[in-house]
Amino acid sequence: MIPGTDLMNCETGFLSLHKPLGNTARYLTFPMRCNSWDCKICSKIKADKYKVRMRPLFDRPSLYMYTFTFFHNRAETEVWQNASQAWNRLRTAATKKYGRFSYVRILEHHHQSNYPHFHLLIDIRFSDVWLNAELVRAGFGYQAKVEKVHGDGAARYITKYLTKPWSSEPAKRLRKALHLRIICFGGDACLPSFHDSGWNRLEISLNCASALDSIHLDVQWRYGNFTRVTYEETHIASYELTIEIPEGGSHEHKGANLQEAS
Repeated sequence: MIPGTDLMNCETGFLSLHKPLGNTARYLTFPMRCNSWDCKICSKIKADKYKVRMRPLFDRPSLYMYTFTFFHNRAETEVWQNASQAWNRLRTAATKKYGRFSYVRILEHHHQSNYPHFHLLIDIRFSDVWLNAELVRAGFGYQAKVEKVHGDGAARYITKYLTKPWSSEPAKRLRKALHLRIICFGGDACLPSFHDSGWNRLEISLNCASALDSIHLDVQWRYGNFTRVTYEETHIASYELTIEIPEGGSHEHKGANLQEAS
C-alpha cells in the first residue's frame, strides 16, 4: 500500500503468461499495476484503452458534449447517493423520446466543491426545453452546458476528464464507498472487451529482467534449446516473445523475436 492512501503500489511485479498456438507459442510479460483511476500511470493507460473502445462513437459526424450538474441545496452525501439514479431517470426519459442513442458518461466532482457532476458525450442533440424540464424531474440542476464536438476533439475531451486528478478527498471517498463508476457506456460505444483468452499464467517476478529469465527457462523446459534473447528493461512497456515450434514433434528452437506489445 502507498502510505496515507488506500492505493496499491503500482508496478509491484511483472506477470508472465504463456499461450500455445499450433506451431508457434507466445509469451507475454508486463508490469502489474494498481489499475486505479487515482493513479497517474494507470489512469492514462486506462483512458487510452477506453479511447480505442469508443472509436465507433468518435467516427460519428456530429457529437455533443453535455455537462449535467446538481443543485447544492441538499447534503453532499445525499446528492452522491442519488447521482446514479438521477442519471438512470434522465437516460430512460431520453430513450422514450429519442429512441436508441450512443453515449459515454463520465463522473467528476466540482472543482470548487465536493458535489458530483456528469459529462456526457452523445450522438444526438436534446431539445433545450425538454432537457431543462427533465433534468429537474430526474434530480439534476436546471442548467446544462452543451458543446458540439467531432472525433479528435471528443477523444481529447474523454482523455482530459478521465485523467484529471480528483483533488477532493471527501468526494473520492464517497465515490469509492458508493461504488460509483467513473465511466459507463451505452449503444455502439460499448465495444469491445479488453480480455484475451487462452493465456496460461507462469509466475510473478520482481522485475522485467527476472520475468524474462523465467520465460527463457519455461521455453527451454517446454521446447528445448533456444537462442538467448536480448532486451531492454523498462517499467512501462510490455514484452512479447514468439517462438516457432517445428512440425513433426521436434522441439528444436527455430528462432525468437522479442518486441514491444501494445
